Amino acid sequence: MYRRSIDGFYPTTIPGTEGAGNPFFSPTGEWVGFFTAGKLKKVSLLGGLPINICDAQAGYGASWGIDENIIFSPTFTSGLLKVSAAGGIPSLLTHLSSDKGELSHRWPEVLPDGKSVLYTVNTGMDGDTKHIAVYSHVSGKQRILIRRSTYARYMHDGYLLYYRGCLLFAVQFDIENLEIIGNEVKVLEGIKISGAGGCQYSISQNGSIVWVPSDDQNLINSGSSSPVNFRKVAESNLLWIDRLGKAKPVINTLRGYWAPSISPNGQQLAVNIDLDIYILEMYRETLTRFTFEGRNHLPIWTADGKNLVFSSARDGHPNLFRKKADGSGKAEKVLFSKQHQDPGSFTPDGKILIYTELIPKTNWDIWVMQLDDSSSAKPFLQTQFNEFNPMISPDGLWLAYTSNESGQNEIYVKPFPKGDGKWVISTDGGSEPVWARNGSELFYRNSGLLMAVKIKMGSTFIADKPKKLFERDYDPNEMNPYGSPNYDIGNDGRFLIIESTPSSPSTQIFFALNWFESFTKGKN
Repeated sequence: MYRRSIDGFYPTTIPGTEGAGNPFFSPTGEWVGFFTAGKLKKVSLLGGLPINICDAQAGYGASWGIDENIIFSPTFTSGLLKVSAAGGIPSLLTHLSSDKGELSHRWPEVLPDGKSVLYTVNTGMDGDTKHIAVYSHVSGKQRILIRRSTYARYMHDGYLLYYRGCLLFAVQFDIENLEIIGNEVKVLEGIKISGAGGCQYSISQNGSIVWVPSDDQNLINSGSSSPVNFRKVAESNLLWIDRLGKAKPVINTLRGYWAPSISPNGQQLAVNIDLDIYILEMYRETLTRFTFEGRNHLPIWTADGKNLVFSSARDGHPNLFRKKADGSGKAEKVLFSKQHQDPGSFTPDGKILIYTELIPKTNWDIWVMQLDDSSSAKPFLQTQFNEFNPMISPDGLWLAYTSNESGQNEIYVKPFPKGDGKWVISTDGGSEPVWARNGSELFYRNSGLLMAVKIKMGSTFIADKPKKLFERDYDPNEMNPYGSPNYDIGNDGRFLIIESTPSSPSTQIFFALNWFESFTKGKN
């Protein structure tokens, strides 16, 4: 992390902040809080090394109030927590409403009087499903203020700034009654935003603004104020890669690919392109659109290859649907729930579906059900931690999955459908386990590394030490990091991965002095 005086020319490194993200100031400006390595920390700008405040697995925004409490979002799927800036054990501040399909609360902004907090409610994967809400410490209630928007910040003299469709809007706000006044006004366009909905701007109390310009010219030049996806999946390559890292294109077409799934016969690929599912005939290199309704993601094949099961938000909540792989007929709901569900894998006989479900009290859990009997659904692994990426072994006796119970994501294996014990497979972080087709190896990702672990299965389970196969510029599954793996394995043992196309990093930061004064006078 760096600091630079507004009237200076050169940045200065802040010692001890390697890997820092999402920084925020204390009310006096003396301290800076930030997230790194599973911790929420603070560091004094007067000197000294960072100080731990509490655990925070990831960090999706934080705000430091005048009461010396910090409100923050610690994970991809949590409400807001509150912790003393002096350190301690966090307490839950806002509760996710499963009835309303809430998946997370993010990007808090404590209002100047310290009585309320603005934040973003996330109910899905695109811009239409992010809403700005407010929580009152006085009443203990929370409610939606502005729909289809994110990343609200309070501007003195009673205005809110917020992001929608690559545009920054402003609207008058009654801070006492927590009510919107009048109509919104477009004030700025072309601001960069992250896949998680964090908008790259900040405003000071004296009315100056700073922002990072967007590198998506299609959005910048659109001039549209209508809601659009906060993150359109970046164009990427579909590649075959052998164990030595030698690559060959699957298809010579760049698209927004993610969540690939190879059919049991190895001839077809189901893959997300943005928020719809397509089927690729790999020999003929033809893409056919498979879904046409709602937001759809994470396809997996049934064991016989005749159907696809996927998650779809066409009815509001992302639930499990099944549709014939040849595209005929309508998609039918596999299981109704008010919780977010994602498919994982099928047992070899095709009778049992293993999937994940997001429950506010226990986060992501692993469930099982008989495919044609929704009443059979029951939890297989349900703890206070996130358990996801459930992948059954080819013999159906072992389940590999990802969990953050150690404080970071690691790969574990448990007996299936029941049995005692579990084995830690990864040694320094990992996610997205995939079995070799013959069950002799278990693969997983550790950032850009593809790791391999030799497996011996019999009356007990024996795993060798993880070894690196190769390293590539993988496209991370930002659309749903708790969903299915973002790579797969073909029948011939090659890996089908999604590789990011090179993009230019942001090289500018724009700053406008006394911007608020110009805005209120109606100037450009």
